[in-house]
Amino acid sequence: MGGVATSTTINSGNQYVNGTASGTVISGGTQIVYLGGAATSTTVSSGGTQLVYSSGSATSTTISGGMQLVYGTASDTEINSGGQQQVLSGGVATSTTISGGGQLVVLGGSAIDTTISSGWQKVLSGGVATSTTVSGGGTQVVYGTASGTVINSDGQQQVYSGGVATSTMVSSGGTLVLNSGGTATEAIVSAGYVLKATTSATLEATDDSGNAVTISGGTATNVTLNNYGELNVESGGSASSTTINSGGFEMVSAGGTDYNATVNDGGLQYVYGT
Repeated sequence: MGGVATSTTINSGNQYVNGTASGTVISGGTQIVYLGGAATSTTVSSGGTQLVYSSGSATSTTISGGMQLVYGTASDTEINSGGQQQVLSGGVATSTTISGGGQLVVLGGSAIDTTISSGWQKVLSGGVATSTTVSGGGTQVVYGTASGTVINSDGQQQVYSGGVATSTMVSSGGTLVLNSGGTATEAIVSAGYVLKATTSATLEATDDSGNAVTISGGTATNVTLNNYGELNVESGGSASSTTINSGGFEMVSAGGTDYNATVNDGGLQYVYGT
């Protein structure tokens, strides 16, 4: 059995954890967890750093103004205002709660089951975020890969060039922003959502709830419109392989294009002139 340190306060020095450390308060120094070490219930304040190497683990860390660097595993982390968690190559962060701070997921890093209420998550190229929930002023920024994101009221997902968002669910009051070169596939949108797409953005969505999916300057691919589902393709926008089922409606305005659409019984497509 390794050594155990309980309720240590680190003001400006370092603590190396190869055994177990619990209840540590880091206010100006660094806790380094390595070689199978485990840190539990750590508090990282402004100026403090917790460094978790590939063979180390951190559980139930609270970050309030400080920094957590994760090459190993971090679970049940709480990030408050001014705090930041960086999930680095080989690192895995699970069940993180962000309330005013931020989480950065870089190449080779993975974040799973993150909840964002008023902070941010940025997924860089090569980083992966899975099953993120974004609510109340929170933002997910995607340059890498995000799958299974849920965007609730006042939450936002922004997908930038090279970024791919898969199976995003946009609930009432949520916003999905597709910037140039960004891609969203298998999105599900609910009443009251907002979708914004810029030039060269790509959206693949299924709408079962009577919502208008609007593309202006972007591309909508493989959209299925069911009862009361609506797709508006405006000037500069394009759609392909749209399926319009009973009760579905597509409007193609002047300057907009749709290729290879299928209109089934009860579906309706309007193509406007100049």
